[in-house]
Amino acid sequence: MSEDLQKIIIIVITIFLKQHNLLLVIQMKLNKNDSCKNIYYLLKSNPIPGPTGPTGPSSIFDNNYALFTNQSPDITSSNTIPLLVQFNGGTPLITSNSDTITLPAPGTYYISFNLSGRIGTNQSGTIIPIINGIPQDRYAITNNTNSTNSDITIGDGILVQAPTNTSIQFFYTGSNMSRANFFASVFKISNN
Repeated sequence: MSEDLQKIIIIVITIFLKQHNLLLVIQMKLNKNDSCKNIYYLLKSNPIPGPTGPTGPSSIFDNNYALFTNQSPDITSSNTIPLLVQFNGGTPLITSNSDTITLPAPGTYYISFNLSGRIGTNQSGTIIPIINGIPQDRYAITNNTNSTNSDITIGDGILVQAPTNTSIQFFYTGSNMSRANFFASVFKISNN
């Protein structure tokens, strides 16, 4: 291989590496029988590991998470929804007591909730989240049934900042519901 061709190959490899923000030091002796194809296969079959990227932030999703469901297939109007723990992980635990979820402080949590069931035709149902005993009317979610379908689904998600231990409840109002399925998924998304 000519000396000029060797210089061209080195220049091409250098440009490629610079365009891809890679740093590579190659020490090889090229002789006159080496071709571009042989050099390509040499590099391909003997990859040089590159640097690893920066590590991301420490995981917070493994700190706290929980899933709660309703205790009864029937939910009556003007009551908080009674809850059961389905699973819970992390430290400190997100706990529940009857109808109340307690979020350990400090932290910011995302809570998604969904209620489905049967209430009758041309009816409505509403869920109002209650945070530390105060109904959060601005987050109230309402849905209606029509004349042909008596099934209803009501769901949403809220962010809750918990500078101190914080209680969450879900208040249901509307027509009494049978075949009810409620769940609340809780994820800690920040430590502040």
